[in-house]
Amino acid sequence: MSKNAERETRTTQQTTDGNNNSQIDIGLVIQNILPKDQNGKQYNLGKNQSKGDQEVIDPTTALPKKQKNLPDVGIDDLSDYSQKLQEDYLVVVTCSDNKTAYSVAYSLTEKISVSNKRLFTGGLGASKKLDYAINIDNIVINSAIGKESSLILVDSYEAQTFLDSLAVEFSTAEQIKQQLRNSQRFCICIAQSKVLKSTLERKQIKCLSFPHLEVPFVESKATNENIDQQIGIYEKEDVALLYEKADVLRKTVLYVATFFQGLSIRNFERIVCLLLGKQTTLIEEKNKVETPVNSDSTVSLTIKDIIMPKVDVLDNVIKRISENEASQIEKQIEKSDTKKLVIIDETTQRVLKKKPLFTFGRQLAFFLVYNENDPRNFAKSHIKDFSVGDDFTAEPIGILVRYRVSCPPGNEKQVALNLFDGSTNTPGGVFENKLFGLLKTYAEKNIEFDDFTTNYTEHLSKLESYVKTKVETQIGLTLRLRLSLKLDESNQLKPFSVDSGHFPLLLNDFEGQVNFRFQADLVIAEKGKINAIINYGKLVKLKDILQEETKKYLRQETCLYDFCYKFDDIVRLKLISHLNKILKTHGREIQGFFPEVDNKLRMPELDPIKYDFEYDIPVYGKVNIKNILAVEPIGDKDSILKYRKAKISNLEEWLKEKFKKTLHKHLFTWKYVDFILKYKEEEIKEKFKKESQKIGYKVELISTFPDLKPLKLRTEGFQFKEEEYFSTKQNNVKVKLGIDLRGKIENLEKIKDILNDPQNDIDELIGQEVLDAISKVLHDVEPDDFYYYFEYHPYSEEETIKKKLVEKVKSVLTSKFYASSLRIYLKILETDLIQRINQLKGSKPCKFEIHIESVKDAGEKVKYSGSFRVEGVAKERWDIFQSRECSIEDVRDFLKEQLKSHFQTLGSENLIYKSTLQATKILQLANMLISKDIIDQFGLIVTLPRVRREDT
Repeated sequence: MSKNAERETRTTQQTTDGNNNSQIDIGLVIQNILPKDQNGKQYNLGKNQSKGDQEVIDPTTALPKKQKNLPDVGIDDLSDYSQKLQEDYLVVVTCSDNKTAYSVAYSLTEKISVSNKRLFTGGLGASKKLDYAINIDNIVINSAIGKESSLILVDSYEAQTFLDSLAVEFSTAEQIKQQLRNSQRFCICIAQSKVLKSTLERKQIKCLSFPHLEVPFVESKATNENIDQQIGIYEKEDVALLYEKADVLRKTVLYVATFFQGLSIRNFERIVCLLLGKQTTLIEEKNKVETPVNSDSTVSLTIKDIIMPKVDVLDNVIKRISENEASQIEKQIEKSDTKKLVIIDETTQRVLKKKPLFTFGRQLAFFLVYNENDPRNFAKSHIKDFSVGDDFTAEPIGILVRYRVSCPPGNEKQVALNLFDGSTNTPGGVFENKLFGLLKTYAEKNIEFDDFTTNYTEHLSKLESYVKTKVETQIGLTLRLRLSLKLDESNQLKPFSVDSGHFPLLLNDFEGQVNFRFQADLVIAEKGKINAIINYGKLVKLKDILQEETKKYLRQETCLYDFCYKFDDIVRLKLISHLNKILKTHGREIQGFFPEVDNKLRMPELDPIKYDFEYDIPVYGKVNIKNILAVEPIGDKDSILKYRKAKISNLEEWLKEKFKKTLHKHLFTWKYVDFILKYKEEEIKEKFKKESQKIGYKVELISTFPDLKPLKLRTEGFQFKEEEYFSTKQNNVKVKLGIDLRGKIENLEKIKDILNDPQNDIDELIGQEVLDAISKVLHDVEPDDFYYYFEYHPYSEEETIKKKLVEKVKSVLTSKFYASSLRIYLKILETDLIQRINQLKGSKPCKFEIHIESVKDAGEKVKYSGSFRVEGVAKERWDIFQSRECSIEDVRDFLKEQLKSHFQTLGSENLIYKSTLQATKILQLANMLISKDIIDQFGLIVTLPRVRREDT
């Protein structure tokens, strides 16, 4: 088993003293975690062993004073980590620089007031050869370090296994912290940042379970010494040669900076621009001046104490830099994953792994390459001078080339090598020359001019694919290419949009005029480019042509219903097909057609209409009739014509008025009882249906309901909900019942006699009958039976109280009111009596003690202790319990007196029992003695689960 696995399975042994305190058997823990030698024998680091065993050695040395060459590192939250060290007794300090980690660790040691400070580097005394793995256990359990409080600085740079022992799960880490607290040993472990990360990954631990301080490492700024070294390099160079290599902009900036000192930034820019003259066109934008990309004299100059070199089209992907610039940024980008420095030996045309120590006599080219790990690293531009033609074509077709390039990670060296041509040409210039060559080579070999004029899309697509593949394989760049015709910039080959504007037209079955409008996008038809060019002068006439053809087609082929409801599904496609036949001679076709159909012609679709009105019932008076109407168009060719011919200005008002007239006609001569017994929605719906069909509508829903209470018994039903007290067989003992009753009376004809009198309130009558039925049942029920057998009876042949009540209520409601769909919910509710019982029963037995001196033979006093529990109320004694309010203390006092009185009559030989059998008899006797007394006194059932004699 590995060391960490052993630590995870550490066991503890508990020993119990009189106070039940737990202690850890440290010896057992040590036995589990100590390593073994080659013979399987465990080492002992805590105690001296007998002959032949290895002697315990202190693996630490006294902590030396802080060395002067350690850097001064300021950490803002060092006090927080010193506090964590005092709480957890272990802190891990990591840094990429060993000296910085040591400096911070020494600062931490100064904040811990411990006199014994040690250093642990993995060596035992003078010898550094160890017979077991170095880990945290060497500090936790090593007795040779001493028993006094200690602070140990551990250098895991020399002891990797020590860092391994800290990469543990949370539970194991807590054990280590506790053992360090027990041994009063503070531990500061320093480690390499990368090593800690790789250790956690290797051991599959998500994060370190100890306080961890990561110290950032910042390289020191240049000193006078290394500045002198850099100056020495330039002293060896030919400064004049450096100036000759500089470009025009760099020379101009150097000149102005030398001979025009003290200038403001604005004046500095003005003089540079004057000296450059016609070589560049500078555009000022805040603090940046630049020229358009793709110009040989392109300059981008940012004045911010930094002079930027000449901008090239590929500067965001690759740019050539000087050796001095490369030296300055080499260390900065060494670990960057978004940009790489590539050095090419111009003589051998090979990429060097790093800059040679001696560069004298060698021609080196330096490139800074930005890759796609940063999505901003891309360049885009265009080429205008590419065209497709042949020797017999007077005007070749110009192709506009737009491109976007980026460098995939890992291709930096390949890209730099392929964009270096051995000269001072910029990478962008080299790239565009190669791109142009690829385009031209493919066009000359694979494109016939006559075929290109009618099938140029396919040719350009293949050309794009070919060039993209070549650039990716031959250069190493990711290329996105877009090729388009220059003629597409003119109106000859661009899509042409037509807006017909609103115009009237007629349909084949409707004599009224309808308004129509369409917008159409006309593109070049396949193989129709020549016709488009020839008919370019007639583009303005296409609006009138298409408008007249639309009028003609819709008048002959379209009805009102299809125009309003089927335009997108049927009419639109047929109309486009017809218009495309006309446009074919113009070299165009419809790509997008957007009609604007007059929606006012459609039949309105209404949401359900709520419409209430009053109706005067003879003798009874006015009643409110609540109605909901839902109608929708029938949806055929005749329905829309019917609606249009009806010329209805407001459909909702028309429907309300028609429905009201229909209902008045239907209810004419009805009396109160007729409304209750004869009112049916289906009959009314059928009558209104005939009216709506006359205007092309169908009735989907009619919900009509006179606001008469008896009618709701059939639909909504009735509900009776009450909480009521009821007398039991013992009249002075009442129980409380929760009642929730719901049902319907679907056949009102059967209670016609009740309904004939409008003064009868059905809900009140139902409620009274329910209460009477329940009272009759409970009047013959004992309180004890009510509570114990309400929902469950031990004898299956016996009915529960709840079932008796439900059946009685059902019987009454069905016989007197013909009720159906009954749902009856009955629930026992708590009364004051029940609350008293529950308080007495409690959850724990009530304890008591009594001292008894035998009256019979005047023996010694005997102490008895025990407990009792209130089980409930005795059957048929509820009246006693209700009349005598008592607490558990009252019961206990009475019980003690009764037991004491009975036990005093026993002889000493019975009171001082010596066997289990005698103890059992005493318990049985006690239960028998007090049971009847407490029932008679309080009406309660009490049991004594335990009575025992105390030792004398």
